[in-house]
Amino acid sequence: MPEPPLVSVCIPTYENARHLSACIESALAQTCEHLEILVADDSSTDDSHAIAQRYARVDSRLRCWRNESNLGLGGNWNLCLERARGRYVMLFHGDDVYAPTVVEQLLGSLRINPRLGAAFTLATWIDEDNRILRPMHVPPGVAHGGELDYCQVLYETLRYRNFLVCPSAMLPRAVWLELGGFDPTRCFSVDLDMWLRLLQRYPVTVLPQRLVSCRLSATHATFRFHCQRTQLDESFPLLDQHLEAALPELCQRYTAAQLDQARHMHAYWRLKDLAFCHANAVLSRQQAQAAALAGQFHALRRAVPPDYRPTFGPFDSVPALIRLRRVAKRRLRALVDQLSRRGLAVYRTRHGLRFLRPE
Repeated sequence: MPEPPLVSVCIPTYENARHLSACIESALAQTCEHLEILVADDSSTDDSHAIAQRYARVDSRLRCWRNESNLGLGGNWNLCLERARGRYVMLFHGDDVYAPTVVEQLLGSLRINPRLGAAFTLATWIDEDNRILRPMHVPPGVAHGGELDYCQVLYETLRYRNFLVCPSAMLPRAVWLELGGFDPTRCFSVDLDMWLRLLQRYPVTVLPQRLVSCRLSATHATFRFHCQRTQLDESFPLLDQHLEAALPELCQRYTAAQLDQARHMHAYWRLKDLAFCHANAVLSRQQAQAAALAGQFHALRRAVPPDYRPTFGPFDSVPALIRLRRVAKRRLRALVDQLSRRGLAVYRTRHGLRFLRPE
């Protein structure tokens, strides 16, 4: 019987036919030799499964299958990891591209420090034509390559949002089994939920190298979802739960002023998300939802100083969000209609509404 692989590179994919070949080829080009590659197509309607089959016919390291029904993000990730045979597992995303040494370097960090529950790298955002958009950063208080524990990651996530790059994560498969896998009931906070549960038991590390190119594309399912979202990001109530549970421990480590700053920044991010969800509701003419979001926006304003200006963006402030909400309410629909007639498409990113490119 053949010896099991050391690392399983799992590629759960859905509607990624355009970019799946680049992802698979970057997995096959890894310098780590003792690996297997699993491609789990979540019942795509495009040629994703046929592309994976083509590579499987010429390279025995690759196995692939197509789910009979769509399992969703968490369900497909769990199925892929259940079928993995490696001691360590990675989740490549089907439209991202990976440096040839990403597996080798992550594996080295986990083997040097067996206490770690997971290792991550830095990443770069690219567009659908592989043009570099911007690098991803860790918060200023996070040391590259050092151990990060639960309280530190929770504190920095409250201040700067989730900075652990999911498609760069490697963890022992035994840790994934111990935690019971990803929560399939969650949508786009499924990774953050897993990392916070993992951190309650193990430290993690973030390598300083940018070894993953994460794609931001108008054809990407996650991107399309966030473009149109009119519901508050589900990561906010998740972080609220962890903040409440970890508050005694956080109070022992951080000063009252530091915790107040973290709460203000967390509330600011929520306020910003509400403002953009409200803009989306106005754009899609969901009047009841727009009114509900406006009520939440005004209620939350009391949790943030009225002139609050985070240090990470000179143009970000609570007054700016208020102006954005008013613009959305009064003029945004007409503006979008006018720009659409000129052949411009409207997309929403985590950083706002943007008019990116011709349709």
